[in-house]
Amino acid sequence: MPGRIRTIKPEFFLDEDIAALDPRDQLAFIGLWCYADKAGRLEYRPSRLAVEILPYHQPGFKDRLGRLRDAGFIVIYEEESKTYIQIRTFGRHQKPHHTEAESRIPPCTASSVISPSPNGETTDETQSKDVVGGSKTVVSQEGREGNRKGKGKDSVHRGDGRLDGFDEFWTRYPRHEGKGAAEHSWVKMSDSDRRAAVAASIEFGEKWTARPKEDRKFCPLPSTWLNGRRWEDEGFVEPPPPPKTPEEIAKDEERAYWVERKRISDEEDKRERLELLRQLREAPNANP
Repeated sequence: MPGRIRTIKPEFFLDEDIAALDPRDQLAFIGLWCYADKAGRLEYRPSRLAVEILPYHQPGFKDRLGRLRDAGFIVIYEEESKTYIQIRTFGRHQKPHHTEAESRIPPCTASSVISPSPNGETTDETQSKDVVGGSKTVVSQEGREGNRKGKGKDSVHRGDGRLDGFDEFWTRYPRHEGKGAAEHSWVKMSDSDRRAAVAASIEFGEKWTARPKEDRKFCPLPSTWLNGRRWEDEGFVEPPPPPKTPEEIAKDEERAYWVERKRISDEEDKRERLELLRQLREAPNANP
């Protein structure tokens, strides 16, 4: 399993959803980039990946992959009786060298996605949009191609009342990504917490919707917001301005430097003019 050189952008460290992960989960996510092919795909081999990516912290690597999947950063799927990983938005952030070999791993399809059930097992599910980018709205599927009866059912059933109020929350929340993970977070909440989340999401959504479009990427995923009980945060309805990038900070410092230089130069010129005027006034009259 040869590794490859990949790039990491400064925005990675400012992403709230990344920050919500365990630090070693963050490191595992970066490591997956190095072992993914040109299309962001790699074989699902937790034990081997643990050795390659976290050799000194191998235990629990499979759980790390599960958490990355639940947070919406990767997709685990099965094709031709083999299990693979697709890194979502890989093509948006990575620019593989043109000589790198094309992917030999079959692409992920809607019917091949594997997602967790409450008991920790995996089930096959479909999605309403392409799994590589876009939201992940999960619906049930009666087995894969009808051949595995009893497997592949959606783990969240709307008829049992556990998703009461979720549709209202989802409509009002300003970021519509990771719906499946948000549903799993919702069913674990109490009725009072659900009511509080719905009420808070109204003003929260209005505040974020009013922000410039380029700032909305800093809005946390719905599941992150729910898991962190963000509706209890004081002042959460007024999102803070997005952190500046290192390039913006450098430009601000350079601008401040030249402003200060101009101020000092103007003061020196003023003092010189005043001194010259004083000397002219004190000089004796040269006329007889």
